[in-house]
Amino acid sequence: MQKMSSLPLYSELGTRYQQAYSGPYDDMTVVIDDSRLIIACKDGKLSGFGRPAICVGDANKVLPAFKNLYEAFPNIWYMDYLRDNKLDAISAFLLKNGLAAQFYYTQIIDLTATKEQLHAQLRKSYKNLVNKYQTYIASNGWTDPEILESGDNSGDNDINYIIENFRILHWKMYGRFTRNEETWRL
Repeated sequence: MQKMSSLPLYSELGTRYQQAYSGPYDDMTVVIDDSRLIIACKDGKLSGFGRPAICVGDANKVLPAFKNLYEAFPNIWYMDYLRDNKLDAISAFLLKNGLAAQFYYTQIIDLTATKEQLHAQLRKSYKNLVNKYQTYIASNGWTDPEILESGDNSGDNDINYIIENFRILHWKMYGRFTRNEETWRL
């Protein structure tokens, strides 16, 4: 089963961000036992708060509720992760009702892994590119990018300071702010 922790865009914070960025959406999320259909409505269209709607868990459990939503709002953007190379019940229902599937591949990188673990998972040709990059930055006296976390609140690493500097950089690059302040905070 797909766990919510592996879907940060669909976390509570990710949903709040989408609401602030491109909302408002009417939250129509369905939770039955350990299964969750993350779905919302805006302008008569169903999505996952501006992203594809998804089901986490057993789609059969939430299918009756989904059918009711689909009957009221037949315009939907839905994504199926094809667990075990099989369509979930919602995808099968949508295909039977004349919707077409669009396939694409994506890569999810586990940033909790060490650099060594991530490097070991790369293809040989990509390892070569990473090694060239490491040599290039070292020869120019640069350092590796630093990953800062919101729990690091010391001096220049204070998350509010960092976000404000990103906002200023964004403004300098675009000549205006392209998103509201709430989305920056989120």
